[in-house]
Amino acid sequence: MTPQEISDYKMRWMRDGGFSVRLHSDVVDRGKTWCRKQLERHQWSVTTWTNVYEHTFHFEDLRVAQNFEMEMKPYSNQSHIGIDPDDREWEYDGDGQKIYKLGKFDKKTKYND
Repeated sequence: MTPQEISDYKMRWMRDGGFSVRLHSDVVDRGKTWCRKQLERHQWSVTTWTNVYEHTFHFEDLRVAQNFEMEMKPYSNQSHIGIDPDDREWEYDGDGQKIYKLGKFDKKTKYND
């Protein structure tokens, strides 16, 4: 297939659905290497930085997507990648000091790291 034919073919199956697997950005090279060894170029695609610390691999076939996901565990389809500021037990006050959030302790307590 020519590069143009590959591109057109991918656009068709991606438009019609395809199957996606999210992968942590630290192992994206490992994911690309797996795809290059196991698949033809027209059977997969990758979209970079689809979320914080995350890339998304797209596959034409469901079984291939499932195999990829199993090979890349525990780095694939993580429920939460990155840090949610609301999940921290501390926050910064106006002076740049860390303080505990209310509800975690009886009162706000300043501390230094």
